[in-house]
Amino acid sequence: MIKRLYQLVLAASGLLFLVTTASALDVDAFVRRFEVSHADEATYSLALGSVTSVGETLVVDGMTFRYDGDTTLLDGLFTFSGIAIQPNRGYLVDSITAPEIAFRDGASGLASATLKDVRLTGFTVPGKPGSEVLIVPMTFRAGPFELLSGGPEIRIGAMSWEFVPRLAGNDLVSLTFSGAVETAEVVLPESALTVALAAMGVETIAFDYSDSFTWDDTGLFRVETSLEMDDLGSLAATTSFSGLTKAKLEQFQVAMDSLQGEAGDPAMAWMVAMVDLAIDNAELRYEDASLIGRLTDYLATTQGGREAAIAQIEAAIMEPLEALDIAPLTALIRPALREFLEEPSSLTLWLRPEVPTSLVSLQVAAMVNKAGLIPLLGIGVTANQPRSP
Repeated sequence: MIKRLYQLVLAASGLLFLVTTASALDVDAFVRRFEVSHADEATYSLALGSVTSVGETLVVDGMTFRYDGDTTLLDGLFTFSGIAIQPNRGYLVDSITAPEIAFRDGASGLASATLKDVRLTGFTVPGKPGSEVLIVPMTFRAGPFELLSGGPEIRIGAMSWEFVPRLAGNDLVSLTFSGAVETAEVVLPESALTVALAAMGVETIAFDYSDSFTWDDTGLFRVETSLEMDDLGSLAATTSFSGLTKAKLEQFQVAMDSLQGEAGDPAMAWMVAMVDLAIDNAELRYEDASLIGRLTDYLATTQGGREAAIAQIEAAIMEPLEALDIAPLTALIRPALREFLEEPSSLTLWLRPEVPTSLVSLQVAAMVNKAGLIPLLGIGVTANQPRSP
């Protein structure tokens, strides 16, 4: 179900990219360059439909996307505006728009989803192999989206993302990415889960989701994620790393290549890549609106009362933590968790090391003395406290 939704959203954005390859100078050259740049014989390919030149724009009538043996037809008219060929024989497209896309099964032709009001700006088509990659700002926005078949009822009011690089000459010095899913609603097929949710008064799962990351060439890297569930609760997470310099990124690329058998010993390559990469801080915070109260009330009717229900929820949450076999950690978390379950407002878990802690030192500590991870990472937890500034 989730995999299917992910594939469809990718088709809405990633495949939209595939729509971005044509040249007002030479349509055939544009199509060739695009299809060569966005195809891998082992996994995926994209074939453009008929291409029509209208003044300074190109209109593509549909596309066929093949991925891992599956074929999806993208039924719609895609308009490419402001296409400019680049010195490396690639292309830069100012914008791509589509009023509506229907995603159809390649075999049956039946529509599984629709996406409306699609707009992509700042897309590049790679040039000749080995040529310099053009880095420009990109934005994507579309919606509403509706899943018509193949799983739960899913409706999304809007989805968007933005990619903002900053250059000094030809050097990339910082990068920001942000994405969002707005006004999403999911209605699950009838099952034991939906019966339980209905008993808790939850007929539809509605939420907003966003995430972002920022990176700069000093090696700082920060990730933020937020999930807001209407009338149920919200979850927010932030993590900051240091040491992720350009040189370190190249080392990670070598490590990834080693896994493919292209060069070197994978274990050594990954060890080299992790040296000097450190975690600065992290925080995970859940704020309850009604979810824990609803769940407690529901379980209380079958487990013999409220205390038994709270004990069951506590045990379910603590089980994976206890599997880590770090007694001081479970002793640290259990009291705050119990306080939160007794009077659900918020629960916050954080990592605040005194100095950035390298991933290599964490590996060593985990092997030598797992309990030492608590002071090393500055692990803390609190219940029902205001959000820290």
